[in-house]
Amino acid sequence: MQQANTPIWQRFSITQLIIFLPLIAAIMLDSHIRFLSSHMDSTSQYLAINIQLFLQCIPFFIAHAFAYRLLLTPAIIVWLLGFLAYPSLLLVFNNQLLNFSQWQYLDAQCWTLCASASGIWLITKRTNKNNNVLSNKWLKSLFSLDTVVFIVLLGWAIVTSSILNTHTDPMLNQPIEPVIDVYKVFTQFDTFLGYLWQITVCAGLVYGVYLLNRYLLIRYVLTYHGVLIFLFASLISLVVLTPILTSCLLLLPINDLPSGIANLTPGGNDNIFSPENYQFVFLFLAISTPIILAFERQQQHVQISNIAQQQTKTELKLLQQQINPHFLFNTLNNLYALTLKKADNAPDLVMQLANLLRYSVYEGQKAQVSLEKEIN
Repeated sequence: MQQANTPIWQRFSITQLIIFLPLIAAIMLDSHIRFLSSHMDSTSQYLAINIQLFLQCIPFFIAHAFAYRLLLTPAIIVWLLGFLAYPSLLLVFNNQLLNFSQWQYLDAQCWTLCASASGIWLITKRTNKNNNVLSNKWLKSLFSLDTVVFIVLLGWAIVTSSILNTHTDPMLNQPIEPVIDVYKVFTQFDTFLGYLWQITVCAGLVYGVYLLNRYLLIRYVLTYHGVLIFLFASLISLVVLTPILTSCLLLLPINDLPSGIANLTPGGNDNIFSPENYQFVFLFLAISTPIILAFERQQQHVQISNIAQQQTKTELKLLQQQINPHFLFNTLNNLYALTLKKADNAPDLVMQLANLLRYSVYEGQKAQVSLEKEIN
């Protein structure tokens, strides 16, 4: 009753706000991309884009919140209404009302970011709540940190290859606009594949640095040898890996360019010891390290919670095994005494004991039972 009388603003906590973080991040990313691509430089314009996008995405927030709290089937229906029906309605308004299309900012890019962020977060949360389903193990592996990083890098390779394929001689006509011509991707598919495998090699080298950082530098060096040795090992990795990775990039045909033309290396030139190359690897290690540490800490917390829960169940089971025989022996002794006296209520007590044992075997092992059965 006390919680029911508490004002809503007092019951609203940081924990409840967390469910909206995926959408907030997606909207802010889209507004930032829109602001930079439009070559704006005013703070008021940046704030106006953010406010307008947040207002237009209110149905997304509502659908996301209800989909998190409802059961699976209603959640899917509500999510589809918010993330498919609402954008479809906006599309109709865009085609019918010219002024509306010029005013509103919610486009395919913003919808993709919001729908992806919401969908991935909801699937991950429902997977964590239901650990006994076999398919959830597959979903957990799909949304593991390694898989997410791999998918992000692969997506970056596909998008970058599509942009390069859209332009004629893109490396010789820099800078190029970040636009994608889907028609060219399919009609010039061999050229697209030529760009794709080379950009994928670049992404693979970055992924290799990530794996080295997580499984060698963090899990082994940092865990077993401390922070100081970890810093020294990271510095050595930075100095040794940077020129090696840059040399590998320069072997790609796409970087076979005339002198003075920027290539795909961070430094944009043939110098494998360019400071920009070291800066890129350093920034990647500096950004990925706290993300990996946070993910590892979260995984460790889940494992500790599971161990504690399993330990509680084991202790309860041992306690039940101690109580049940003691109760049974006492009851049998009482029945033995009644049968010696040839008491008339002995058969009724035998039937009650049978009912109790049946309840203990079939109902008592369940995680939850109804209060009516427990009283009976």
